[in-house]
Amino acid sequence: MMHVREGQPEDAAQLERLLGDVPGMPDRIRAAARESLREALAGRRCLVAGRPDEPPAAYLTFDPVPLARSATDIGWLVPSHDPGGKPKDAVETLVAALRDGRFGPSSIVRFSSGHWQRGGLDAHVLDAAGMARAGAVESFFGRGDDLVLFVARPPRSGLSAFDPTSAAALYDAAFAYRDFAFERDFLLACAARFGTRKVLRAASWGCWTGRHLLALADRGIDAVGIDEASEALALADATFREDCEGPNDATWVLARLDEPVGEPQVDLSFAMLSAVHRVGSAESMVRHLRSVAALLAPGGVHVIEATLPADATREGNTQTVWTERRGDLEITSRFRILVERRARSGAVPTVLDVRCKQSGDEGVLGSFHQEELWIVPDEAGWRDLVARAGGFAIAAILGDFQLDVRWDQAGAWRMILVLRRTEDSTAEP
Repeated sequence: MMHVREGQPEDAAQLERLLGDVPGMPDRIRAAARESLREALAGRRCLVAGRPDEPPAAYLTFDPVPLARSATDIGWLVPSHDPGGKPKDAVETLVAALRDGRFGPSSIVRFSSGHWQRGGLDAHVLDAAGMARAGAVESFFGRGDDLVLFVARPPRSGLSAFDPTSAAALYDAAFAYRDFAFERDFLLACAARFGTRKVLRAASWGCWTGRHLLALADRGIDAVGIDEASEALALADATFREDCEGPNDATWVLARLDEPVGEPQVDLSFAMLSAVHRVGSAESMVRHLRSVAALLAPGGVHVIEATLPADATREGNTQTVWTERRGDLEITSRFRILVERRARSGAVPTVLDVRCKQSGDEGVLGSFHQEELWIVPDEAGWRDLVARAGGFAIAAILGDFQLDVRWDQAGAWRMILVLRRTEDSTAEP
């Protein structure tokens, strides 16, 4: 049986032997990998897989992801290339040890790798070891050597029985790759920097299954989840009751984004995952902002995670495909912005398709199809909508889940508006 242990400085010779046996690895890359290994052993950031009383079968080096408490990056993954070896078993054991929290906090594991970073392994070995491909850049490291981003996530507590026929469960699985703990900390950082209220109660608009609210509950914050899908709210309620470890209160409200919510005021409000675009028109967006202003206490902030305006054009990122794995199930999602069918009003149709199948089988166990008409304002459009709604000042427009990245600077991949509820608001729902 394969075991994992923390690498020690005295393991250096054996692990460097693994590295030296990788066939065809260029000398300069082998030297870089050797230096990384030595640094990882000194910093206790190396894991070794093998069987007792046998030479190591594989090792990996790792680092925590900056600003993300629950994510880990693999730096190098080097298996034995002995004939008859089973690198898939060693890789699976190492990834599981990181993912399941045996050597630190239970983590989302990322691996941005080329052929040599994964020790000469073909990408399908990592597929077989339970890492889902989240993206790729062809020939990034050289001709035929693609950069492939792999992701693995820890087992989820609570609702372990995944229902592939449930639209709510499929949608929840489609976006499980998000680092909700990291995004929670970002939301709280927005409240701290741009607002004036201590966050004791938060509202999520278009909450679906309430993952951000569940993460906030870990910080002792009560939840108000708002969504127009009753099945999603039912799953949110069940997940919250099973996964929430504290005594936090959660209220689930069946309502559209542009409808008023008759609940006590909150200190923080947000609409994540581009949910706000589904209002479909400028008039509905103004109604949404007025409804938010009525629920949000003065000094609180409303955070909108919006799509970059460029992505609603022919030159933008109009199509994305990604896969989530649950044991032997594969949940594949495809999102499209149909810019060629833009309406005269400027709204664009969007389509999300989620399909679940057994690994290695083409039969579909369950599917989810959603078509929406999105309004995707540019900066001037957002400023006009906020002014029309009243009740808010624009505190920041960010381009990432970091407070120092503007939406229009290089590397920005989102448009995140932070609106501060003004004291003298006259907004009405």
